[in-house]
Amino acid sequence: MNADLSRRAIMLSGVGAAGAAMTTESLAQGAPPAARSVSVTDFMNASQLAQLTADPPTVDCAAAFQAAWDSIQQRGGILVVPPGNYLLASTWRCAVSNPANIMVSGWGARLYASPAVSGFAIEVRGAFNEYMLDIEGLAFDHRGNGTVAGCVEVLGGHCLHLRRCVLEYRSVRRDYRFVRFAAAPGALRRNESRDDRQSFWCKVEGCSIRRRSGDEPGLVGHFAQVVGGANALVFVDNCIQNCAIGIGFEPDPETATLANGVVIDRNFFEDIAEVGIRMTIAPGGYGQTGLRIVHNRFEFCPVALEIVGGDRAKTHSQPPFLFGNYYTAGSVAAVVRNPGNYPVSVLETRYPGFGPPIDNDLYLSGDMTFRFDADKNLHLGGYDGSADWNRGRLYFGHNASMWYQPSDGRLYVNARSPRSGSDGSPLGPPKP
Repeated sequence: MNADLSRRAIMLSGVGAAGAAMTTESLAQGAPPAARSVSVTDFMNASQLAQLTADPPTVDCAAAFQAAWDSIQQRGGILVVPPGNYLLASTWRCAVSNPANIMVSGWGARLYASPAVSGFAIEVRGAFNEYMLDIEGLAFDHRGNGTVAGCVEVLGGHCLHLRRCVLEYRSVRRDYRFVRFAAAPGALRRNESRDDRQSFWCKVEGCSIRRRSGDEPGLVGHFAQVVGGANALVFVDNCIQNCAIGIGFEPDPETATLANGVVIDRNFFEDIAEVGIRMTIAPGGYGQTGLRIVHNRFEFCPVALEIVGGDRAKTHSQPPFLFGNYYTAGSVAAVVRNPGNYPVSVLETRYPGFGPPIDNDLYLSGDMTFRFDADKNLHLGGYDGSADWNRGRLYFGHNASMWYQPSDGRLYVNARSPRSGSDGSPLGPPKP
């Protein structure tokens, strides 16, 4: 067995504070201290423990979850949620305020939310520098729950890793979100700015949302809603399906900022009603810089990336970039929907006649030199190799264009977009 996995198994096997507490004898002998572990079941009574196999459970365990968190967050360690079913009648608030790394391990645990919960099932708030909070393995059962807002809300949290968590749902709220990132609310402290309140350096990895069967009703509003400057956020290896919007970026309501340096990599977008990824730019505001959308799969998703709003005069040095994504033929109407013509870099490969259209600019900062080997050329034109005034034009600036007109074999130029093949000034004599 791998040594790291072995140590991890030993740490997680000690369910309960007593089984994993440090001992004076081990310290005196110079042995490394055992990982501190706390179990939610250490704080549950007999009636709550008896409900672990009930489906659905009917006895509230929220107080036990809160007590377990309050115990572990002082010094850090592993908070174990053992396999079983748990009902939460209030939001589980995980406030980070101490210099300690914490893991919440919930493999085999299923969390239910009662109708009394109108917020998220879990709220993560605050951070202590770059100490980590790792939440993994939890399953959320929100089938038929029309009151709960979502699974996890991160308010000003740093370095949260949400890993391998699953949502099962039906008939949820229209604005339901699996995970939401936003700034911490409240008055600013001395020498603190609004940007200091944002959620930084978080990661959502290997999570999935699903209906138990395809004919169950309901649609999740967002897999992820990102409000404001949740910078350096990573989405990787997630199964994002049955949503109106997969991942939505919205400006901070006070500063109009958007998250920068976001990576969306190796996710599966499937059965999306509106758009896989949506970036909404505030009026007069800047778009996202450093958004990387790479190596994802889009199927039955009308639009992969939609940009709402945006001013070409207010662009950053690194516009959104799409590379190496897969779009199933016939199920994706457009790679990019970009009515404002906000700069976007797209580097995708498609076979002639297949794949959705791309409405975008290739934005290059700085000089660009193309070098070709012998007999290698740059071709502009349609899939069949043809070129005329309506395809394969070269544009200069915003409107000036040059094109080849096959009927007379001439190149034409015009200070604006042409309306016909001869709508411009010819260069050179006609073909003989």
